[in-house]
Amino acid sequence: MIQNISIEPIRKELSSNGGLLYFSNLTNHLNLEKRLNKISESSKIMTLLNGFITGADCLDDYDSLANEDFFSNIVTPYASTTLGKFLRSISNRQIEELSSLSTDLAFELRKTHFPESNDFILTMDSTPHEQAGQKMEGVAWNYANKWCLDSLNAFDQFGFSYGFSLRPGNTYSGNGAELMIRDIFKRVPRHMKRFFRADSAYGNSGVYKELLNTGAHFTICLKENVWSSILQNNESHLKWKRSKVNFFDSDSCETASCAYFLKDLPSRNFLRVVFIRAPKGEETLFGKEYRYYAIVTSFGEHEKDNDKVILFYKGRSNAENFIKDLKMGMDFYHFPCQKLSANKVWGTVGIISYNLMRFAAFILEPKTGCFIKKTRNKMVKLACIMIKHARTITLRFNHHIAEEVIRIQKKIHSIFQVGTRRPWGFSS
Repeated sequence: MIQNISIEPIRKELSSNGGLLYFSNLTNHLNLEKRLNKISESSKIMTLLNGFITGADCLDDYDSLANEDFFSNIVTPYASTTLGKFLRSISNRQIEELSSLSTDLAFELRKTHFPESNDFILTMDSTPHEQAGQKMEGVAWNYANKWCLDSLNAFDQFGFSYGFSLRPGNTYSGNGAELMIRDIFKRVPRHMKRFFRADSAYGNSGVYKELLNTGAHFTICLKENVWSSILQNNESHLKWKRSKVNFFDSDSCETASCAYFLKDLPSRNFLRVVFIRAPKGEETLFGKEYRYYAIVTSFGEHEKDNDKVILFYKGRSNAENFIKDLKMGMDFYHFPCQKLSANKVWGTVGIISYNLMRFAAFILEPKTGCFIKKTRNKMVKLACIMIKHARTITLRFNHHIAEEVIRIQKKIHSIFQVGTRRPWGFSS
């Protein structure tokens, strides 16, 4: 065991965030600073964005980052009070423009990484953000008795975020879904196939109409008070078949489907409801008792059979993993400001940072990507010596890290050389 450890000061500047180099180049490829400058003060947004990437989870962390050599050389190191005033100064119109840019960037990053993917599968969900403050604007008790803010989120199958709307904690989950669906799908190129899945909070005629108008196929869970009456009205003609899908932790499930007639649907007058059931236990004197689950869908039986509809819907659970990654990786458990609009800005900048890190995650693991924690540890927290000369900065890494940095830099460059630099996402 080592008994004596000594300390020696050096004059050279050190940084623990050498991997910010990757994200500086990535934002340059996206021309991000110029695009942000059309909305507000881009230098402050870029400081917030890079702070999220390093792991800053409150405004006070930016006072510490101001003393971090590489961070303070690639962005302007603003004090926490200055950034707080900036967040509060952004207008609702600027928030909308920043949110729109965030959605465009998500499409561009996806297209650059996955140019051959023609399936756009959007999953929507809401989540509470529990708060401790008593005077925060918008904080309220939700249906689960949590003192919180609430957000509406939309992710594709690769985990990129296309929509984030922070709102009061007592907002119903499905509120605002139709507008967000319309805003996202209008950016999807016409040649792509469009799909949507969500839980029962989004099971209403307004959402169905919006999805049908955008040409998207969907699978949405139904609430029990809705599907129970459909089941009762159609029980005599349902043809139950043994399912290969494991549901309710049971391998003895059966499925059936029927028509669900609704008024004023675009170009049709009914949807399809797929039921899956599993026996509750042993058969009684009155026959078997079942647990039921129901999914409303626009897929016809010739497009997807009952099992495939259920399996497609079950992919919705990925969104819960993406929300968990967003909360843990960007500390979206909490928000720093008392003003709701300021927290919306904070959240939207966090979403842009999340998408940049999601892009980086597919460089580390091309097939599945990885969580933000691993991306940050592997690609951001890289110790280096920083040498400044005139207007140039040189970063010195140890030998094996330097080789990996050069490899990833070349990878990012090649991705953007092959991909398109045009803003992607507007239908043509």
